Amino acid sequence: MKKYGTSFLFAAMLVAAVFMAGCNNNATDDQMNQLKSLRSQNSALQGQIADKQKTLNDLQSQLSAKADKLKQCQQDQDDAKKALGK
Repeated sequence: MKKYGTSFLFAAMLVAAVFMAGCNNNATDDQMNQLKSLRSQNSALQGQIADKQKTLNDLQSQLSAKADKLKQCQQDQDDAKKALGK
């Protein structure tokens, strides 16, 4: 039984060593170029988000102003109907 445990432990350590040897902290040139490209895309998309947010805020302001104007028109219409006795 001890023989199998030692063999299993050795095999597990060998597999772990193979996986660890394939891992390093250095990025390849392709990975660095891809990272640079993704950062550039991220920056462009963040700019687009900011532009769209500004457009949204402007449209919400316009909508609010039109809603206020509509409310005032409806109030004026109601006042005119009351003045005419309807």
